[in-house]
Amino acid sequence: MSCAHLVDSNIDWGQDLLYLKKWLDQHPECRPLHLAYFGLVDPRMIGIDFTLPPPGPTPSQPIDFSSPSYIGPQPGWYAVSVNFVRGLEFSSPDGQGGFRHNPLHSLEYFQFFKPVARAGYSIWIYHITLDEANAVRRQLGLKEIRAGQP
Repeated sequence: MSCAHLVDSNIDWGQDLLYLKKWLDQHPECRPLHLAYFGLVDPRMIGIDFTLPPPGPTPSQPIDFSSPSYIGPQPGWYAVSVNFVRGLEFSSPDGQGGFRHNPLHSLEYFQFFKPVARAGYSIWIYHITLDEANAVRRQLGLKEIRAGQP
């Protein structure tokens, strides 16, 4: 299903969080999880532990080459609401009881990766390897990361 023209409440209003929980319960190997959820309910309330994915470079955000782990693709498991994959701006739960603002285009770099699964139809799940992360980092003009690099 293509969602290139469907964003905001046309496709995602946070309705698939319980599907994500069910998927995670069936896939315990997918931890730690990085989650960018388009909704106002804290996923920790239903037992989803997570941290936020790093933001990607955007036209309005200069690239910080001194800290490669701060920005852009990293290896690991990710669950990302399709609205963020399409570049929508919105705040999301941060995994610590608060919210983080996701600027316009900040998670669009997930468009370079193919989801390995979906929770419902609005949360896409990715498993990014070091090689895949570095290939996209090169395309984005970011410094490569090494195994074990924070």
